[in-house]
Amino acid sequence: MGLIWAHPDNPQRNYKKALGSLQRVLRDFPGSALKEDAGVWSGAIKELIRCEGKIRDLEETVGDLKNRLNVLKEIDIGIEEKKREDFLRK
Repeated sequence: MGLIWAHPDNPQRNYKKALGSLQRVLRDFPGSALKEDAGVWSGAIKELIRCEGKIRDLEETVGDLKNRLNVLKEIDIGIEEKKREDFLRK
């Protein structure tokens, strides 16, 4: 089940559910022939989850920076308009 949840072609892919299924194999079936594979896949999925979190954080940071840049552009436009007005008054 863990591999089905993690499969890239699964439109309902869910890494947390995949991890839970794989960890269940490790916990409930310690003598299973699938134990080693479940451990490897579990580690890989943990890394995917960690990377997804970092991506979300970076996307948030980029969004914040874009907003700040837009504010600075508006300020710059205001300054330039003020300079033009002052220049035209002279």
